[in-house]
Amino acid sequence: MADSENSRTLLPVTRGGLLSGTEIWLTEQIATMSPDCDVTASRGVDERVLYMWRKWMAAHRKVEQFCRAQQRLERRLVRAIGFPRVEILAADMERPVVAFSADKIDTLLGGATETADARNEAKAVLQARQHAWDAMDERLGYSRARRVEAEAEVHRDELAEALWAERAQSVAGIVAKLHAVLLRFEDDGPHVEPPWPQIRSILMDLTRLDATRSGRSDA
Repeated sequence: MADSENSRTLLPVTRGGLLSGTEIWLTEQIATMSPDCDVTASRGVDERVLYMWRKWMAAHRKVEQFCRAQQRLERRLVRAIGFPRVEILAADMERPVVAFSADKIDTLLGGATETADARNEAKAVLQARQHAWDAMDERLGYSRARRVEAEAEVHRDELAEALWAERAQSVAGIVAKLHAVLLRFEDDGPHVEPPWPQIRSILMDLTRLDATRSGRSDA
């Protein structure tokens, strides 16, 4: 059949292979799209959703690119300067504790008179390391790279929310929304809220699609 939804091309079953294979398949669907970004009845291709998915994928790739760039700069900073921190070993500690701020130094060493010299010395070391970090950061553009990445993430997430809110009217459109959910939340790892609202939205799309097809078959 010519209908793309009846294609039986098998996608790789590994996690990375499945996502990359799905991206290839969706890109193939986009290659057949007409200019008016609507549902093409003859092929069952949800063109508006696929168009939004394509924009989201481009934004997602930008985030990945900016992330790699700032990570390279951070590695250069760490190799050259080291993180702006100081190790504190108080009398009641078995091993040193890392402090990244003057407040943390005060917390670790307390405010007693006998620890004043240790506190002042630790703060001086921390300040010198922070100044060295800031100077090299300015030369390399590390903080600027982080800001660019953060702005790109905001843009990507706005596009994702718009994509997930759009009603999908074809299998291809539903696959596009699910692909974006999996790829987006896989990047965040296990420390984020599960994407239940997005999954519920996709489930509703599937239910509506099934109802629509049932109505057609009963006609």
